[in-house]
Amino acid sequence: MTNDVARGVDRAAVTPARPTLGPTLRAYRERMPPPHPHDVTTLRHTPGWRREELAARAGVSAEYITQIEQGRATTPSVQVLRALATALALSYQEQVHFFELADRQPPPPPNGLPPSMLEMVPRLENPAALCNAAWDLITWNKAWAGLIGDVTGLPLKERNLVLRHFYRMPGRFRRDEQQSAFFESGIVADLRASVGRNPHDRRLNAVIDDLLGYSERFRALWAAPAAGPYDREVKSLFHPQFGSFQLDCVVMDTRHLDYRVILLSAAPGSDGENVLRQFRASI
Repeated sequence: MTNDVARGVDRAAVTPARPTLGPTLRAYRERMPPPHPHDVTTLRHTPGWRREELAARAGVSAEYITQIEQGRATTPSVQVLRALATALALSYQEQVHFFELADRQPPPPPNGLPPSMLEMVPRLENPAALCNAAWDLITWNKAWAGLIGDVTGLPLKERNLVLRHFYRMPGRFRRDEQQSAFFESGIVADLRASVGRNPHDRRLNAVIDDLLGYSERFRALWAAPAAGPYDREVKSLFHPQFGSFQLDCVVMDTRHLDYRVILLSAAPGSDGENVLRQFRASI
């Protein structure tokens, strides 16, 4: 028998409850100052804003706010969450918390891509690149340019990894039929998941529309329901100096942001590791 039990302490009673959406919304609402100065002297049964006052500012019904606060509506739409967050003047971190409690993708930071990400990629030793949700190459390091090819100055379409594949643009990646099928199914599922989170992303929609109009293969894959991240692949490459070799590709997406950091590495003792070693010695 533990000391807590001996003292009759209910451990569940002293364990902090996990935050949930309803009480959090109510706490945000109740901390708001009265909407009119004269309300300070008016008897109000609850602090902060009434549900009707929040509803009027957010364009959401008071009844729906009641359902959320009582736990009867636990996954409001992104549009509803955004309207409530704006009306309640939530900070960015509060918005992230609010959206996560509703099991929704949080909004991106107001200033877009953090400078730290742009600064990180060029410092990496192995080939690395940064892409947006549409798979446009935004930045890359010297190792990527040297081994994969430098796309500086190319049109945006030719800097998009998905368009390059489906349009069969020349490059150093080599995929057989099985590898192509794996890449295509994975990348289309990734695009579908991204557009679900960001349905109004113009560049993302432009790439999808382009492929729907151009590629029968893409149309067939797009008709399937699969959605999820493209995060790993073994890439076969051909380099004019180093010949054919393979590298492991890992794609890391950033938390709360639809950007991807692509990292290429090689297994110890592999031809790819030997190529990377020779390449690093040559630059």
